[in-house]
Amino acid sequence: MTSTGGRIEDRVGDLPPPEWESLAEGGPLAVSVPWLRSVASRAQGEGHWFLAFDDRDGDSTPVCGLFATLAGTAATDDAFNLHDVLFGAPRTMPLADDAIAAREQRREQSPARDEWFPNLVVTLPSAECLPVGPGAADPKTTEVLVDGIVDWARRNELAAVSFLYLRRTHTALTDTLASRAFTRLPLSFTGELHLPGTGFDDYLAALPKQRRRSVRKEMETVEDAGVTIRRRDVKECLDDLVELRLALKRKYGRTPNPDKERSSFHGLIDEFSPDELHLLTAEIGEQLLGFGLDIVYNGVWNGVVSGTNYDDPRSDSVSFCLDYYEPVRHAYERGVRTLAFGMAAWEAKRNRGCELVPLDGYVLALRDDLAPAVAAAPTAAVLRFT
Repeated sequence: MTSTGGRIEDRVGDLPPPEWESLAEGGPLAVSVPWLRSVASRAQGEGHWFLAFDDRDGDSTPVCGLFATLAGTAATDDAFNLHDVLFGAPRTMPLADDAIAAREQRREQSPARDEWFPNLVVTLPSAECLPVGPGAADPKTTEVLVDGIVDWARRNELAAVSFLYLRRTHTALTDTLASRAFTRLPLSFTGELHLPGTGFDDYLAALPKQRRRSVRKEMETVEDAGVTIRRRDVKECLDDLVELRLALKRKYGRTPNPDKERSSFHGLIDEFSPDELHLLTAEIGEQLLGFGLDIVYNGVWNGVVSGTNYDDPRSDSVSFCLDYYEPVRHAYERGVRTLAFGMAAWEAKRNRGCELVPLDGYVLALRDDLAPAVAAAPTAAVLRFT
């Protein structure tokens, strides 16, 4: 697949190809090879690693890459399901009430769900579209990459191509997508906390007065309940962590899968060092009330997975301490000043000092019967917190 001054190659599989490691060097956790190996089991379909090469200098080394999933069935998770992203109310999207109503109307007027598959979804397993490599900020390179991906999709007779959960700071890529007639629509937010000063008191001081009082009250509630929060090794309490995850899945009406949960923890243990894996547990005696497992990678504190026994009344406010306050304390101690929390729980994140960073989607219908529905999608994409 070629374009002026460059070409792309497609590497098929759930695991990143050898070239990916150098492209992702210095990047965030979501594009790192250890993380991508650890979450390979989450694949929503056939994985494609599209690599762009600059033929102008005769070099055979790729300069940019993007990961995509071939969504061949309407059963994919709602965050990766193009039909749901356009017409549903996925849990990853903080839609305003009128937007939800508008989407329901659009869904009734648009082609049926099955008509949107197969399609190509360009986003990482962690649901963020991140171009990697030195060419990620070069418009010529992103043009080669986007044109090659669209050409690949057309030749494979796909219904559509979408780039989902893309930050507006990736201007080379967003400008290229806009110039190729992709329709942009706001999708979600990711939460980031940038710590001021040198310690927890500086974090508190940066919050509004009423919020500071709430934080202190939540921490006092946990302390008064006799809860101890401490750092532990993942291996030594793995069974308890799995049980808390299963309970959380049941609470929110999702089907618990013990083997999948255990495998997920083992994947993290295998790929990250004990220094990178940071597990905090909330305990009363021998009982584990909750946990927060984070990864410190390339100077950023990343919230990864958590669980709390909400059926126990002593767990009140425990999740806030495990997800925010204790990680903030430990981040200061390690000299880390940025914490990344991902999507969902937007109000809780904003109330605790996080910046909500917009994530957009770009969609191109490759069939004429789908194009009107895609063009109309932005009118039903109004988000809360804007």
